[in-house]
Amino acid sequence: MAKAKQSLLQAEIKREEARLNQAAALFLQEQFDILLNDEFVQSLAPHILKLYRGDQRKTAISLLDKLEMSICSDSVEVRERSLMVMMMLSEQIQINNIRELSSIVARISANWLYFETEFIAGFEPVCLKLQRIVVEMLSTEQWYEVEQLIVTMNKISNKTLLKNNLIHGVVARVHDKLAEPDVLDILANAYLGETSQRKDVVENILINMGQQGTHFLVQKLAQSNEKEERLALVDLIPRIGKVSIPVLISCLDDQQPWYITRNIIMIVSRLGNDELYKEVNQHLSHPDIRVQQQVLNCIEVLGGEKMQERLLEALQIINDELIAHLVDLLVQFEGAEVEKALLDLFEQRHSFSSHVHDFLISKLCGKLVAYPSSRTIQALLGLIEDRKERYGGADSLVRTATDALQKIEHNTSGESIFSQRIEENQVNSLIEDEVLAQLPADPADLSDLYSDAGLSDIFVETLTDTLTSQKPAEKTEDRTATFESHLSQDHHLMVWSAFYERLDTEEANTFFKVLTPLTLEAGEYIVQRGDKLSDLIFIDHGYADIIVPATTGNLVFAPIQGGEVFGSEGYFNGHPWPFTIQAQTEIQVRLLKKEQFAQIQNTVPDLSDKLSDFCTLYEVLPSLISSAMDDTSEKEQEVNIHCSFSFKDTAGKDIQNEVTGNLVQTCHGGFNLAVPYANLDNIRVCLGHQVSVELSYEDDSQQTCFGLIAGGGLYKGSQGTLLLHIKLYHPLKDKNFICESIHIM
Repeated sequence: MAKAKQSLLQAEIKREEARLNQAAALFLQEQFDILLNDEFVQSLAPHILKLYRGDQRKTAISLLDKLEMSICSDSVEVRERSLMVMMMLSEQIQINNIRELSSIVARISANWLYFETEFIAGFEPVCLKLQRIVVEMLSTEQWYEVEQLIVTMNKISNKTLLKNNLIHGVVARVHDKLAEPDVLDILANAYLGETSQRKDVVENILINMGQQGTHFLVQKLAQSNEKEERLALVDLIPRIGKVSIPVLISCLDDQQPWYITRNIIMIVSRLGNDELYKEVNQHLSHPDIRVQQQVLNCIEVLGGEKMQERLLEALQIINDELIAHLVDLLVQFEGAEVEKALLDLFEQRHSFSSHVHDFLISKLCGKLVAYPSSRTIQALLGLIEDRKERYGGADSLVRTATDALQKIEHNTSGESIFSQRIEENQVNSLIEDEVLAQLPADPADLSDLYSDAGLSDIFVETLTDTLTSQKPAEKTEDRTATFESHLSQDHHLMVWSAFYERLDTEEANTFFKVLTPLTLEAGEYIVQRGDKLSDLIFIDHGYADIIVPATTGNLVFAPIQGGEVFGSEGYFNGHPWPFTIQAQTEIQVRLLKKEQFAQIQNTVPDLSDKLSDFCTLYEVLPSLISSAMDDTSEKEQEVNIHCSFSFKDTAGKDIQNEVTGNLVQTCHGGFNLAVPYANLDNIRVCLGHQVSVELSYEDDSQQTCFGLIAGGGLYKGSQGTLLLHIKLYHPLKDKNFICESIHIM
């Protein structure tokens, strides 16, 4: 009897296996209605795990790929059933700690959260499971694999990716709980570590960890005793964006050491949000002069129509030691208000601190030359009379004021005041040098201000100050453009931080000085095809279009924007430009001219190699486009492509979501992908879409990386294939990889 029961049981198990295999086969054929079968839903997750642990990993991965499609189905019921499978699968993966499957679940979840518009059954339990998986992945340094999921969660949390209130609430809570202190500490240490090979991806995760992540980084900044760490964190935190604002404002309101307040103000400045100035200006009266200096820097960086008003307000509050710098900023503006403020200040000279008294008066005498009113003349005459009476006619301030009056007399006799300002600035510079040489080195006042822990403590500020102090005098009609260029220095350094962090301070200062800023209007050409231009072009801000001749093929490209570098082939190898770049909007660029760089190479001999290495990693599109034009195919790799849409054949008919393509050219920052469907609608549909790429290397290591489709089309001689240019968000250290699969989101 017992034997008969055992036989019946084994027969039933075989029938269940047969039903499961049959249902799985239908699922692989994208007949997702099979998920309406309760038995199949309960069995699918264990079935995938069994296959994966056995000798059928490829089938298990294929089932997961189909699950990724079904969970984004148009049918709510199919999505709910897929979510049930995901919940069971996530639980087993967490219990058994299967790293590779964790990365696949993270990828599927990122796509699902991006797609989902309804708060379907199982939404919250699955998100809670994901929270535990993501924390574990972060703790075990599976950063590439989990990066896109965290970015998607952050977009939903901060409402840049709009969802309904229920979805937003659940995702925001889960996203907030990812920021566990131990996890953040691992990430921060990896980011700050000099030898970290994955700094870019860690940086992207940190700036997408929300307010809790921001709070941790600010605390890390406050507690750090290492200058390089503080520099790196001051550079990183502004990239978090508006999510960081509440944390930063709360820190400004707290009573804390001066250097914390100074660093927070610097971060707020770099956010570029003019409305935040009201949170900063209270510190104009801060007892530490270094904090006051940072508020002035904030005014300068924010610029705008309120800059003059803010400088005039600051003039009434700040310490005397900072007035000279403020006056330099004020004279960029013309008008009665500035003249009145300078004259009011001049007439209050008796209240200046003794150690800067004569220096400030000399500075003001030089600046008042630009305002030849009767009040100015009377003020200068009053100074001469007072100083002669007290110190005699040989007094240095008597000479300075007399020179100023002579210039005014000369100007009002016919010569342009504007051209005279150049001479006035040059003469005044000599006066400043003479007066500064006579200033006492009072530790309570100036020496501490310029100590290593003082104003020069932050790299960008030091660089900006150095550049400003070494600029030659400019004509007054060019002052506005020059001033705006100065204000854009912080933006440039932020956009190109990946390059500047490779340089030491001398290299960074020297390199920045030889860059030529250039602003072009919409429609102007930055460079044209065939030009033998040897300049290297760094785009700081704005958008531009890539234009190729019709003889090249039928091609489309996403707009290029700030953070793109172009021209290394012409700069290093003398090759002519392969395509045209035309400004789509007003665009700001900086040019590195080869002849100017040659003049500094002996001073910074290692800079050329660092520049070349950077271009190899980050100049992507020109390399891919040139390779496609020249048809320099490397050894082709066959790759599976999974899409969130259907490709179309040459007749315009939908084909399928999975196709096989070939990698034909690769570089550190991306690759060309040949798809066997030469229909331009395919590139138009997927242009700008994100992609995830599964890579493996010779040492058996694996990596998931992300990027976007930056362009492509039908190149002449492409033999009936569509070429896609894939640009990765983070360049690869090793371009000798095998691409397992590509997912177009």
